[in-house]
Amino acid sequence: MTKELWDLPVDETSKPILEALIAKYEAAGQNRELGICCSRMANLLKHIGPMDEAATFGHRAVAYLRSAEDRKEYARALRIACLPFTIGPHREYLEESLKISREIGDKEEEGWTLFRLTKPLHTAGKSMADIVETLANGSVKENQMMLAKMEKTKDGAYTLEGALAIFEEIGNKVGIATCLVSLGVERMPHDRAYFERAISLYFEAGDLDGADKAQKMADVFAPIT
Repeated sequence: MTKELWDLPVDETSKPILEALIAKYEAAGQNRELGICCSRMANLLKHIGPMDEAATFGHRAVAYLRSAEDRKEYARALRIACLPFTIGPHREYLEESLKISREIGDKEEEGWTLFRLTKPLHTAGKSMADIVETLANGSVKENQMMLAKMEKTKDGAYTLEGALAIFEEIGNKVGIATCLVSLGVERMPHDRAYFERAISLYFEAGDLDGADKAQKMADVFAPIT
């Protein structure tokens, strides 16, 4: 598969590259490429912050790609624009993303969208990395207070198990691991086996950051006693 200019690592080094690409495509009026780069920027800022800036790029991506003939990237942009810990038309975006991903047969996008449809969508919080760090370092009482702030938007028609089944079907190790971590957090009593399998899968996929975060979540929710 050809590597595109916007296929970049999710770290600080990619931000100036994406900024330059966004300026270039905006000046040229290339909405598809502009939308894709805005979508990648939103995803990047979801991890490194600030979250409000990520949300702005997410909504820009949806606007640009809505008129472009690239349904896969549009579906992805709709999902990415539904950033955790922000307020927006999340439900509408995710339902549209799910519909498109099923129409075009994109199982990976379907799996991630289903996962998001079962997850808390906003809290008065920080970046995803900050939330994980806070949970890892906080007391039990502090963690309970933080989790209580997270607005649940679950729908009985969508389950983590449904997303997990899709990722297992297509062999997406990161997707499987991500679902397992969520199951480890949400299912009571907390089962460390979920986290341990997730950590192993993250390592197999070469996602060391995912493995580290899963380990921290395991130590918070299912510590070895």
